[in-house]
Amino acid sequence: MKKILTVLSLIIVFSPGCSNKTTKGPLIIKMNHGKDLIPQNTTQNQKNRYIGYMLYDLSEKKVIESFNSRKTFIPASTQKVITTIGALDILGKNYKFKTILAKTGFIRDGILHGDLIIKGYGDPLFSMNNLMIFVTALKKVGIKEIEGSIIYDQSHLPFIQRLNPDMDNDLSYNTSVSALSLDFNSIWAHWLVRRRKNQYSLTLTPSHEGNRNVIDHKKRKDYITYSYNKRNGRETWSLNKAVKKYYGSKRIPVKDPGRHSAFMLQKLCNITGIKTSNKIKAGVMPSSAQIISTHKSPSVLSMSGALITYSNNMMAELLALSTAKKLTGKNLNQKDAMSAIVNHYKKKIPSISWKGINLINGSGLTSKTRLTPEQLTGFLIYADNHYYGRRSYRDLLTPGGWGWSMKKRLYTPEVAFKVWSKTGTINYSLGLSGYLFGKSGKEYAFTIFVTDYKKRFDFEKVPQNRDPKVLKKVNKWIKVTKKNMDTLVMKWISTY
Repeated sequence: MKKILTVLSLIIVFSPGCSNKTTKGPLIIKMNHGKDLIPQNTTQNQKNRYIGYMLYDLSEKKVIESFNSRKTFIPASTQKVITTIGALDILGKNYKFKTILAKTGFIRDGILHGDLIIKGYGDPLFSMNNLMIFVTALKKVGIKEIEGSIIYDQSHLPFIQRLNPDMDNDLSYNTSVSALSLDFNSIWAHWLVRRRKNQYSLTLTPSHEGNRNVIDHKKRKDYITYSYNKRNGRETWSLNKAVKKYYGSKRIPVKDPGRHSAFMLQKLCNITGIKTSNKIKAGVMPSSAQIISTHKSPSVLSMSGALITYSNNMMAELLALSTAKKLTGKNLNQKDAMSAIVNHYKKKIPSISWKGINLINGSGLTSKTRLTPEQLTGFLIYADNHYYGRRSYRDLLTPGGWGWSMKKRLYTPEVAFKVWSKTGTINYSLGLSGYLFGKSGKEYAFTIFVTDYKKRFDFEKVPQNRDPKVLKKVNKWIKVTKKNMDTLVMKWISTY
């Protein structure tokens, strides 16, 4: 910790500028800025660890300051900058995802003699409300009973049961990814414990035949609320009897979103008086299917703004997979999808160093991803040369002192709203990347990464790394590091 603070404080006080001319043309960004300038009092051991950054003057097209700018770090959610720029460029700002409700067979006397099919094409925002619109559409065409099966089709994109397989499977932000998703692929779990009466209750909302809740009689740590396994084909959540809090609610991830969507379609049909069979199965919508209703999502431009603000991991993965499919015509896994997107931009931004880049997924929810400050700043410079309708990429970012992840950062009158950025946080690694306005009124692109690899790898080795005692140390590191990163940003604003 002391070493990180020392490096940051030395850089903030003593780091001189470093610049070079860029080549002409909106897609060519010259990053040949020479060696990073190291403060005199920084030891050889310190200079190679922890922090890297780049500050780039957009009007003069040159690097102003840099430090370890070609060293790789864990970018966390700042990687979503790349995902959204790729989606806006390749899918297009006006692109909308569709979800289709269709049928086979025929309707006679209010009975559908055939199957009902719901097919997804990757809409990250498809919701219960949209599902109810489908149920209303069934009523409008006169369907009162469904004789056949309800078939869910999630074949348009790869199905990923757990976004990051290395992370615990009860974390709501580590959910599944599917072309047919519903309400961010999570549900609510409510628990109530009365130990003196030996009473324990767990309620899942929504509940249906595809999921179930039980009481866990295994001895577990009191900070673990639920455990998951699949029993008899049903997603089963167990309440830990030793849970510390006596009552509460948490969001938990859905493991098979397509199946969950079909069960919820069935549930809403039954609630509204449409009879259904108990047959629900996976399948592929035949070309002869007759479309009953089509839902279209908000545009990619609107989604990108929401993704930057709320940093939803599932949204990022679906945008990345869809973007890669548009590029290649193939369903690719997460890593290959990001490789396809990066290869596309290697041609668009050929003058930066691409060495070391390794993007594992579209959201940044992994400690295995590697990215340099130069590479991420390069994407921001590229985006600055483009308008998406009447909007610049800056407009999608979060303002300092105001937005969701920045409301408690850079909020003083001297700096508020002068920074528009994306944050990234994973234990023992932080990122901040975006645009800032200096005292001169000029605009700069910047990226700051801080990663303590030793602490991160030690953290991953701890069997119980969700223990509050362990997380207390992590949160202290995050708090202090954020403060020092913000001090560096404030120094840039006041200097330039």
